[in-house]
Amino acid sequence: MYTKQIMDRFLSPKNSGRLLGANGVGDSSNIRNGETAKLYLKVEDGIIVDAKFKVFGGITTIAVFDEGIDEIKGQEIEEAAINEEEITRKLGFIEAERLYVFKLFKDALSDAQKDYEKRQKKLEMKRLKEQAKESVKNDL
Repeated sequence: MYTKQIMDRFLSPKNSGRLLGANGVGDSSNIRNGETAKLYLKVEDGIIVDAKFKVFGGITTIAVFDEGIDEIKGQEIEEAAINEEEITRKLGFIEAERLYVFKLFKDALSDAQKDYEKRQKKLEMKRLKEQAKESVKNDL
């Protein structure tokens, strides 16, 4: 049994698809149920300004990911998290056997946060190397 809110999110997800220009990408899967998810984040000045998801999974999974994306937009990347009770309230009801979808979302978000951090460190190293080259060039 699915609520109207879950079916609305499933039939017309607002946040589904690939996000071009994403600077944080995370994956997660639930082997037991065969569901997989990919989460794309676009972060500017430390704030999640956009996010999208791609899911191979059930109705509840798609609904939770779509609602969860709305919740993390506007959050700081380091602190980004979802509130399970709030999402459950907004979706009306989630059966106990489907609560694993929150872990699926959290794992994908955590992976995307780590990917963002790794990319930022690479950009910083590149910037520092360029500065060092420029400094040596100016000293000659």
